[in-house]
Amino acid sequence: MANSLRSFSVGLIVASVACGVVYYTSSNDQLTDQAEAEAPLTDDEMILQLEDNGYLVRNSEEWEAEVNTVIDTTRQEVEAEFAEVEEEEATEDEPEEEENEEEQEEQEAENESEEVFLLIIRNGMTSFDVADELIRGNIIDNKREFVVQAEQQNLAGFLKPGAYEITSGMTTADIFALIT
Repeated sequence: MANSLRSFSVGLIVASVACGVVYYTSSNDQLTDQAEAEAPLTDDEMILQLEDNGYLVRNSEEWEAEVNTVIDTTRQEVEAEFAEVEEEEATEDEPEEEENEEEQEEQEAENESEEVFLLIIRNGMTSFDVADELIRGNIIDNKREFVVQAEQQNLAGFLKPGAYEITSGMTTADIFALIT
């Protein structure tokens, strides 16, 4: 037992001496050069490097401005399409206006009582984010219920980015059918 303990301690001493020799004889110039080469880049240097590689770099303010522009443009396009459809329906119904006058009044009363909300789903949005938007638009009352139904139907990962016109009279199933 004493021999194996001595052998072990001699091995530790030899290993310590070898590590010390390597540590003290290595060149500090090589370590300094490596440290300088690994110095962090400035923001401008990183942006230039990324742009040279074909990336488009935007700060958060520029990104928000672009997203808001896209949202506004999409909203205007949807409103224009909605106005065109209403105009077409009005021109189609002119000859039969007297017959359908009561039906139109009923439909208009229903449409006036229903709130229309433009839901815009962007890449990366979750069912939680969609529920927040629907609550903001007074379409749903309970975020948790919406999210639970989305998870039960396994729809949470299948949201399609785009702009959707949602009315307050739509059921949760109707909304899921539209946005997935």
